[in-house]
Amino acid sequence: MTQSEQPPDLIISLSHHAVGLQLSGHAEKGRTAWSAHYPIEVLFQEDQLAGVLDQALTENPVLMDTMEQVDVLFVDFPHLYIPPSHTDDTQWRQLANRYLRHRDGDQWVQDPLKDDSMMTYPVPAVMVNLISEYFANPGHMHLSSVLWTAITQNLSPEQNEGNRLYYFLLGKTLLILGASGDQLTFTRACYAPEKEDLRYYCIAYDRLIQPVESMQVTVADLPVGYKLDALSGVRVKSSISLPEIQTLIAGYRSCAS
Repeated sequence: MTQSEQPPDLIISLSHHAVGLQLSGHAEKGRTAWSAHYPIEVLFQEDQLAGVLDQALTENPVLMDTMEQVDVLFVDFPHLYIPPSHTDDTQWRQLANRYLRHRDGDQWVQDPLKDDSMMTYPVPAVMVNLISEYFANPGHMHLSSVLWTAITQNLSPEQNEGNRLYYFLLGKTLLILGASGDQLTFTRACYAPEKEDLRYYCIAYDRLIQPVESMQVTVADLPVGYKLDALSGVRVKSSISLPEIQTLIAGYRSCAS
């Protein structure tokens, strides 16, 4: 198994309202699987993230062992899909600066996708540097990049026809991916703390895109949260089930390398 195909030992998921850590088990090293979820107030404050990591290391000292692969997963950071025709350095920067807010101290991250397209998003450099002080050479990727790579690998040929919407709910974050055939057209992260927020976004994007089908995406080891087809007026009538998140991240890295 190459480095790119190896499932991560540790996943650090970052959203504006929570930090999650998921440690995979390793029988040969005597390591048991472990996960924790830490609500936060302001992710962009360095002391909040450092406090979470310090607490996690205190609760589970195994995290101080050498990890072969650590991946940072950006969950709800504003991001932009860049088609293959606009991925040269000048064009993608123009698009990113037009549609995304780049604060002082941010750095651009680019996730390569299939067909030479990519996802780009700004993250605070201090956040990336801080995590690198705790774990050597962590990988970085957006959850939308991981999901889209997995979706394209799991769809049947008949599911690649027409405009489609894919919804993924994780905590209070609703990720929406739009596609035309097997080509990604847009992606959006929405804060949806209540059922009515979910209903609003699903109906709004359905009216905007008018998809031939909308699907709720689930990941084997992540909580479903809420079944969107139970919401009144929401046309989500099918679902696509994906393997556990470690497998999806390894699959993304393998495709992107």
